[in-house]
Amino acid sequence: MLAADHRLPLLFRIALLCDESEVLQEEGEYGVHGDPTEGALIVSAMKAGLKTEEEKAAFPQIVIVPLESNLGRKVF
Repeated sequence: MLAADHRLPLLFRIALLCDESEVLQEEGEYGVHGDPTEGALIVSAMKAGLKTEEEKAAFPQIVIVPLESNLGRKVF
């Protein structure tokens, strides 16, 4: 199982970059602006040592593919 650990940083990076939520800190308290599940993924990436601003600067978002709610999936 330890052999899979080298893939965890990539998993956290993908989770951090593929969302539209934000984790904010105000007066020493953290909060999520957006979807709570996406917020949890961001927090997991932060706890894994990734820096949100650095990652987003290194890998800028090119396009957002909207969710088609009637289909329940994103359409490319």
